[in-house]
Amino acid sequence: MMMPVMGGAQMLAAMVADPSLAGIPVIVLSSMPRRESDRVNVVAILCRPYITEEVLSTVERMFSRV
Repeated sequence: MMMPVMGGAQMLAAMVADPSLAGIPVIVLSSMPRRESDRVNVVAILCRPYITEEVLSTVERMFSRV
């Protein structure tokens, strides 16, 4: 995962290290298929092209777990 200020893996590590953010589930939307599923709190990884129904069903599944 690539982002302007820090990489996605760095962001996930920072979230896990911050107790106020550690419990937030994450859905990764990426143009690069990478294996980030071993990261804590990663619920799903969706790669481009995004399919609207897949994104919505993933978000619904995430909220049903809470």
